[in-house]
Amino acid sequence: MEFKNHYQHTFSFIYLNYGLYADNDMFITLLCITYSMNYGMQYGTNVEAKIVHTNSELFRAGMMFCCKDKDSIKYSLAHSFMLPDYAIVDAELSYNLPPYITASSGIDALSQAIESYWSIKSTKESKNFSSIAIVLILEALQDAVKGNKRARIIMSRASYIAGKAINITTTTAPHAISYPITTYYGLQHGHAVALTLGCFFEINYNFIDVDVVDCRGAEYVRNTMKELYSMFGAKSASECRLKWNNLMDSLELERNLNNFKIKSEY
Repeated sequence: MEFKNHYQHTFSFIYLNYGLYADNDMFITLLCITYSMNYGMQYGTNVEAKIVHTNSELFRAGMMFCCKDKDSIKYSLAHSFMLPDYAIVDAELSYNLPPYITASSGIDALSQAIESYWSIKSTKESKNFSSIAIVLILEALQDAVKGNKRARIIMSRASYIAGKAINITTTTAPHAISYPITTYYGLQHGHAVALTLGCFFEINYNFIDVDVVDCRGAEYVRNTMKELYSMFGAKSASECRLKWNNLMDSLELERNLNNFKIKSEY
């Protein structure tokens, strides 16, 4: 949409980022903003770009990341230009999502919050966002998959908050591992992330102290993991992994890698 003010020689653009095609939309948005700025510099015109995000997949609104496949390689793009000026977080946009997409996108939002919480880039602010999102998603995700509208309202809010957390920290290993799983085996992104995330409840606790790269130290990392276990109502790494597996089962997200013809040594 374009608005022209012939008196002030000002152009304003509004770009809508929408759900299932969000990655493509984000690339187009960045290109349009770049073009707009170049236009302004070339013709001495003030250019104002406004971005509006929506949340038709239970998440996405308010994030500054997108990914693109090229020759079976996943490329990530992140820039503050892609942060929206406004976000329309409306659960009604997700009411018609089928259960599998709801489960996959919902557990992706949960994974974002968890990964942000244990990230070496975490801050007090990001961990606050993450913990709020985790508690809300654990409360609502199963009911959201069943189509409960109140639960989808909670999920929409929680997913937006999880996005605010990873805007600060970015994601970690489970997301990195998920990309080739999606590219080569066709799983939905969130499902692919969830396949390995449970393992990291143990990996990120049962480490050798000298291998820790977080400048806050080994004790801090273990305390962070204990805090995550507590959010899941677990007392140990193995119990938390079991609860993660049980959550995937309750959402009917297949966990057996062999059923996707993925070979694993773990």
